[in-house]
Amino acid sequence: MVIRSLKDRILHRFPVSIAEVGNQDVWQRCTLGVACVSAATREAESVIQKIIHFIERAPDLEVIQCDVEIH
Repeated sequence: MVIRSLKDRILHRFPVSIAEVGNQDVWQRCTLGVACVSAATREAESVIQKIIHFIERAPDLEVIQCDVEIH
């Protein structure tokens, strides 16, 4: 329920797609994939950074690793 709530809050606040893409079978751990489409690289980077900060501020979560790819 924690992950579903987080995903819902992100979708409500940011124009992105988000899904669990790994560790679904591991209790208390998940891997999220976030996709943002934009005409400007700088805008996409800004949105992704805001989402990372949003997740890091969640009191009931701990971010272990964060990888960002911009194409």
